[in-house]
Amino acid sequence: MIKQAIGCFIILALCGCWEDQYVNESSSSSYYFNAQYYLSFDKVERPKSFNDRYSQIKTDTAINNQKYNFYFEDSIFQILWLVTSTAIGFYINNKTDHSLKIMWDDAAFVDQNGTTHRVMHTGVKYSQKDQAQPPSVIVRKGNFSDIVQPTDYVYFKEATEFSSASWEENPLLENFDYHSELTKGKYPTLEAFTIAVKANVGKTIQVLLPVRIEETTNDYIFSFKVDSVSTKTNTK
Repeated sequence: MIKQAIGCFIILALCGCWEDQYVNESSSSSYYFNAQYYLSFDKVERPKSFNDRYSQIKTDTAINNQKYNFYFEDSIFQILWLVTSTAIGFYINNKTDHSLKIMWDDAAFVDQNGTTHRVMHTGVKYSQKDQAQPPSVIVRKGNFSDIVQPTDYVYFKEATEFSSASWEENPLLENFDYHSELTKGKYPTLEAFTIAVKANVGKTIQVLLPVRIEETTNDYIFSFKVDSVSTKTNTK
């Protein structure tokens, strides 16, 4: 069963927790504000004709799974999602006797403000993020895991006097604000940071995942709602 699967992909690192120590930002020359988001599985949308043919749907919270948050199943596949403020990952099981294809060039991420973004996935080089992406094939009765990353959230950071050049990723939801003697940060206080991130409460982020079976592509839209967010100050 997919609920017992232990997927192996890079977002394991996202499951770590920040230190619990609370500090007064004025007491340290280096500190950061951190936001922890709590999300829920809001809904899944499919084409109406597809709903009529494959009407059996099950959604759930994967409470007993240490890595994934949410579960969805219909007559075609089972899928487990990991959704955090920094990445979205999934593990999918093909229930059919046909191959499934994820059509990446038609996939999308919709942010909390309703803006649609092209996505990339595991194996795509950052330098090639804007190029065409071949479909991922899931063989009959097979399993597959991957991540969803908006391409325009990935950028190249030029070298400075203090750091070398590197590829960087913006979070899906604002969750971090760093302060030091050299970097003052975006928000002057924890209160200002808290007000900004709590504006996301009640909003949704979505993944459009086009799944092709035989000669038909069906667009699944998975929606995840921000239920609450907590903030704190930590030493770096």
